[in-house]
Amino acid sequence: MSTATAEALESLEIQGVSKTFITHKSPVPALSATDLSVRPREFVSLLGPSGCGKSTLLRIIAGLTKATDGQVSINGREVTGPGPDRGMVFQAYTLFPWRSVLRNITFGLEQQRRRKPDARKVADEYIDLVGLRGFENSYPSALSGGMKQRVALARALAADPEVLLLDEPFGALDMQTRESMQDLLRKVWERTRTTVIMVTHDIDEAVLLSDRVVVMTGRPGVIQEIIPIELPVERTGQTRLSEEFMRYRRKATLALHGQPVDEA
Repeated sequence: MSTATAEALESLEIQGVSKTFITHKSPVPALSATDLSVRPREFVSLLGPSGCGKSTLLRIIAGLTKATDGQVSINGREVTGPGPDRGMVFQAYTLFPWRSVLRNITFGLEQQRRRKPDARKVADEYIDLVGLRGFENSYPSALSGGMKQRVALARALAADPEVLLLDEPFGALDMQTRESMQDLLRKVWERTRTTVIMVTHDIDEAVLLSDRVVVMTGRPGVIQEIIPIELPVERTGQTRLSEEFMRYRRKATLALHGQPVDEA
């Protein structure tokens, strides 16, 4: 499995990024001026209440939404639109219903004009990694919600992006499936070490998966606190029961309520 992704990213810089949406009634500020540096191989979560601008910020990084002010740059290149250096997984299932699991995963590779045998080899590796062996010829209509998101995750990673962007990817799943997918995502990240930025409103999810949790205030969103998470690299559902996990959970909860976290 390629590790070029983790080595390719040198820097991701968010500088003074803000966003105001213009409606027929009045301007709606969604995101205040935001600065953030993301390191190579890092897993960062954007945590905040609904409507705080975290998904807007992610879409600006993806090049799907244009910032009102400021800029995002990757390895010194300003982001002006979507590009193959960024892969994205949405909360909604975005698979092609007429393509099998295998051909959904090879889609990005086909766009890169990869040879069919090479694309198949890469897709097979990710099918195994996300636990879908035996379903490669199935179509999305035959898959559960969790399995669909496994395909979406494999498709995004197979294209070898420099940065993987996740917009509440497990928000539509039931609790048990969600926790299973969190464990899977962490294992996949430990293996690939792709740089990840994930939007979530789930405190436990942010703490379990992240190297840093960026806590945002309500709209217009601004960074309230950045919490480094110094848990063991290998994390599972059992990690949620540890005293250290609960300490970080308390820090994030206090930050969400605008309270000091230094002594938490």
